[in-house]
Amino acid sequence: MKSFKVSIILPVYNVEKYLSACLDSLLAQTLEEIEIVAVNDGSTDGSLQILQAYQSLNPEKLFIFSTENHGVSRARNYGFAHSHGEYVWFVDSDDFVEPDACRLLYEKATADGNDLVLFRYYNVDSETGIRKEYIASCHNQNFHVADKPYELPAISPYPWIKFIHRDLFNGLCFPEGIRFEDLLAVKARSIGYVDQCFYNYRKNVGFLSRLTPSTLHIRNAIIFMKEEMEKLGLFEQYQTELDFIAVRHFFYRFWKLLTNYETDQYSGLGEQSLCPIFTSATYWAVALSLWFQTGNDFFHRGLQRNDRTAAESLDKELQAFSQNISQLSACRDDPPGKNFLPVLWLCLYRKPCS
Repeated sequence: MKSFKVSIILPVYNVEKYLSACLDSLLAQTLEEIEIVAVNDGSTDGSLQILQAYQSLNPEKLFIFSTENHGVSRARNYGFAHSHGEYVWFVDSDDFVEPDACRLLYEKATADGNDLVLFRYYNVDSETGIRKEYIASCHNQNFHVADKPYELPAISPYPWIKFIHRDLFNGLCFPEGIRFEDLLAVKARSIGYVDQCFYNYRKNVGFLSRLTPSTLHIRNAIIFMKEEMEKLGLFEQYQTELDFIAVRHFFYRFWKLLTNYETDQYSGLGEQSLCPIFTSATYWAVALSLWFQTGNDFFHRGLQRNDRTAAESLDKELQAFSQNISQLSACRDDPPGKNFLPVLWLCLYRKPCS
């Protein structure tokens, strides 16, 4: 069997509009020793036919597996089980990557002995094609999270932002129904960072572009991560960082809805379908507000380690979220009801609390 340096795992479900651009970018990689493991997750459009057409031209590089539709997590697990590369990269099939990505990431990982390499990405407007760099970075190089725990909240939970040594997956898999993961960073012995954009994320496509009841995957992911870290005996060590991650994920989605409530993007969402989100919202507002009274050791821990820049940057986020929680708690006199969404929107967005 041919040896591959990198396996690109590509779950595919009804993305015929974007799939060709994705495959073109993967087949244009300057690193030759790659395999593309495409998992057709029960697509009902022309996605499978597009895959087959590309495979006919690239039979030694593109491999197709078809399954019934079970969701992206199972498709990723299935693809990984049928991959052979030393390193793996999970790519979403409506996105595309830069041509030197695999080569430069592989060179970085092998040169410095990294089992996880992080990098930056572009947000791409799917309508205009305009790209904008997402400003996020690590503050350290070749580090272990246990030595730099404040880096954990700065590491994106999305698998496509990680270049991963396959041994990191020993004992792990993507849990079905949960689209996020943060455990790889905790397991990694050495995390490297390349300060370049290698990934192009179509911002207006798919799950991350909307706030719907499936947004509760974030809550489920936090619970799953807590339970897994308890099994590994790591929960107490990283509890402060996990709390911060929970707060940040929730408020990003919640604020996105409030600030877009009048747009067409949310006009089709009834309050009944959004009830789970806001039931969760009031829970987090009460439960996590207590954390801000004791959670500032996250900031001071960074100062004690002389990592002032990173700690101060994340402390600004803490202060902003704390203010939002205070506003939400001050406005919330009644439990969620049929008018909860417009009331919150008026209170927090159009009429901020004094």
